[in-house]
Amino acid sequence: VGAFGPGLVSDGDIAFSQTGQLWGSLLQGGTSVIATLDPATGVATVLGPSGRPHIWALTAMGEMLYGFATNRDDINSLISIDTASGAATDIRSIDIITGGAGVSPRSGG
Repeated sequence: VGAFGPGLVSDGDIAFSQTGQLWGSLLQGGTSVIATLDPATGVATVLGPSGRPHIWALTAMGEMLYGFATNRDDINSLISIDTASGAATDIRSIDIITGGAGVSPRSGG
């Protein structure tokens, strides 16, 4: 797997959706962005800025993308992410430090 592309570096996490889409939280010019990633090459297609300094963890559940992020006041939050624009929306503040958000669907229900 190669580089994400010019000016892009990892910001914290990647996640596969149940349909096989690979998502990544990346930094572009010091701004956290959400991108789709080509699993064969690693090349990123940036959707847009998340509006957060950092997104440390991603997980895809169904057609939704969620993460853990810090905001400009250095407060950690559980966020939902718009998969069309990359924009993050706070769900709630959390008082934990995260390093990943992996999930596994239950079999049979």
